[in-house]
Amino acid sequence: MIKCNCGKYSITVFGSVIHEIQLTLNAAVEIYSKLENSDPSCSSSDEIGIKSEEQVIIVNSVIK
Repeated sequence: MIKCNCGKYSITVFGSVIHEIQLTLNAAVEIYSKLENSDPSCSSSDEIGIKSEEQVIIVNSVIK
């Protein structure tokens, strides 16, 4: 994931892909935890300002 070329370190293409996957997963976990703490049946919009219909769309996109 990291290679050394003439004493200089650089990230490989594979390392870059892994880094992007980690960022995406971290964002998904953060969104999921916010959605998990809200109860869409209580109101049409929760404390983070996402409507229940949008919550379903976000959760489905994270699960896929």
